[in-house]
Amino acid sequence: MPLILLTSVGLGVLLKNKRLAALIAISYAVCFTGFCFRYFGNDYRESVGRSFCDGIGDAINKSVELSGGETTINVVAENMPYIYALFYTQTPPEEYLNTVEYENSGVMFQKVRSFSDFRFIEHTTSFHPEVAGIYIIDASLENIARTRTDEVYNFKNYSVAVIP
Repeated sequence: MPLILLTSVGLGVLLKNKRLAALIAISYAVCFTGFCFRYFGNDYRESVGRSFCDGIGDAINKSVELSGGETTINVVAENMPYIYALFYTQTPPEEYLNTVEYENSGVMFQKVRSFSDFRFIEHTTSFHPEVAGIYIIDASLENIARTRTDEVYNFKNYSVAVIP
């Protein structure tokens, strides 16, 4: 009730004073335009891209192309990367259920260790590939991967490294 009363009083003042109403409308338009530039501009997209795993789809597609179904794809990432692998490879549910391995089987929230040609490794701040293969890594670890191989492909926040 107080909100309706205060709103009606404010609208009454604005209707009586056209200059004040125009000033508020112009101020709102300027602020809204600034918000739109900030929200839809490149700076914001780049700052939230990591949170939304921007580039992981292209990295998964490139790694599948490189593996040809013959090599295990090691994904070094956080935020349940198996979901992205399922989505971008269009893995049938039956294949997933037949090949999935869990790290903590039987608990309420199971952590996927691997399925099909994918193996998931906990994300760390360093990159030490244990075996040869294809690795999807955070782009910040690209320089470390380049010490082992020249075959590194960058996709926004992720890189694909082929370790011989």
